[in-house]
Amino acid sequence: MLRAILLPAVVLLAAASPATAQLPSIYVDLAASNSPTPGVPSSNFGAALGAPGVWNDVDVALSLGAGSLSVPTLLDTGGQPSTVELDIVNSSGGFLAGVAFDEPFTTGDDALLMDDVMYFEGGAGTLTFSGLPMGTYDVYTYAMAPDSPSYATEVRVLGATTAPEVVAGDFSNGYAIGDTHALHTVTVTGAGTITIETVAANLFDSINGVQIAPSGAAPSLGTNYCSATPNSTGVPGTISAQGNPVAAANDFTLVASQLPPGQFGIFVTSRLQGFTPNVGSGNLCLDGPIGRFQQPSQILQADASGVFSLAVDTSAIPQGTVLVAIAAGDSWSFQAWHRDITATGPTSNLTNGLEVVFL
Repeated sequence: MLRAILLPAVVLLAAASPATAQLPSIYVDLAASNSPTPGVPSSNFGAALGAPGVWNDVDVALSLGAGSLSVPTLLDTGGQPSTVELDIVNSSGGFLAGVAFDEPFTTGDDALLMDDVMYFEGGAGTLTFSGLPMGTYDVYTYAMAPDSPSYATEVRVLGATTAPEVVAGDFSNGYAIGDTHALHTVTVTGAGTITIETVAANLFDSINGVQIAPSGAAPSLGTNYCSATPNSTGVPGTISAQGNPVAAANDFTLVASQLPPGQFGIFVTSRLQGFTPNVGSGNLCLDGPIGRFQQPSQILQADASGVFSLAVDTSAIPQGTVLVAIAAGDSWSFQAWHRDITATGPTSNLTNGLEVVFL
């Protein structure tokens, strides 16, 4: 069984990039001051990301029916002016507009973020954040229509490692990918920009707000267990998870860190824990029927900072050779298995383990 889940031959190790400056987090609430529910969430509110911070109030009413709006200086989550700017452009040639509606499942800060939206008249547009330092970011785009769960918005982030996401739903399960927001991971290069494209997938598009944060900044779910051996970077790989512990929310992302940059890998999972040493150069911390996230879109490559991540469909978890749904009360354990190259030649290694109990 162990041989069956070993990874194929390794490729040459990419050189690690030099350390970069601390990356900023930027939160934006898109609304219109002339809506019935103006205002932004409080600074102790973290939305789906789970990390609190100051929210920028981007008032589309300031566009006065125009097709674009620029915000020259956005505040970071600590309330300090950043180098980041925002440009909103209606690529359909129409204007920017705002609408508000009392979504029945939201209250408090959730309502301030989700109950009012900006939309592009004509159905397509871009939000471009510029002035970002180079690095890898997670982008949360809130795109739930408070006035109808049937209104659908397709969200894509240019250059992201994750596919476009259609968002259509309500707040009955709280924050859930595909219902309330899209989550993308993107590496910012020398251009210093993140561009979000939205289009109306059904009738109207809706953009409630955006959170941009360094990849992996979300509070981790679950408990680490088992020990990992150092890989060719000199330190052991680690695994964490972010999102919503409610299985039905289907908002769960695995993150592997401290990996050799440029190397490929997959996540593996089981409902049982174990310990088998010397699997490649690492320790396998799972037992029983082991599932592999091995579809083409699930084979991942570590970025220059040694990180890769996977948004997991909690309704289709590999268990042996079949797919099963996670149920409330289930305990699942995960590891990342990755290629590596050492002084003695090609090998593979594993992170430590992570146990997550779902609600």
